[in-house]
Amino acid sequence: MEAIWAALISAAGVLGAAVVSYLVARSRTRTTEKQLAEEVSSRLHELEQSQLLELTRKRLEVYPDLYAAISDYGRSWELRGKRFDRRWADEFLEALLACNSRAGVFFSDDVYEAYGSLRDQVEWIRDNTAHDDEADEHHVNEVLAIIRNKFDGRGLATFMKDDCGGFRLGSLSVRPTGDNVRRYKRALGVG
Repeated sequence: MEAIWAALISAAGVLGAAVVSYLVARSRTRTTEKQLAEEVSSRLHELEQSQLLELTRKRLEVYPDLYAAISDYGRSWELRGKRFDRRWADEFLEALLACNSRAGVFFSDDVYEAYGSLRDQVEWIRDNTAHDDEADEHHVNEVLAIIRNKFDGRGLATFMKDDCGGFRLGSLSVRPTGDNVRRYKRALGVG
């Protein structure tokens, strides 16, 4: 009988040691998995930040051409008292298309949406204005609004500035209105 008790106690000890060993190994595995998940998350965040920095640098390089086009053919044209006519629309459209072919891949969604609206308006003016006639004032005003403030008080110029950090050093400017708020809330799982 003593042999049986000794065998049972020994078996219980081995079983207890196996359970403890299993629990310790499981705890270490969970800790390792958690550390690995944190490391992956940290590296992914670093990669996203690096990508954002490179994209912002590229936008700082290419947006000035588009900004120059909308400035030259928008407010500057208006201040110089030049005619908004077929020649203006031809030249402006050519400048817009050239900017898009060189840099369109770097446009943010907001910039591309405003750019597309602007291009469509200028193209409409070109296609619907006789060579010697002035462009329809309503459509010219629409072009100027797209550049300045058509989208919830913002325009193409503002979107480009926002993409490049605006006038604030060290941070990107994000205006909390419109579709970008809905996109950010979806990405964060809020609302």
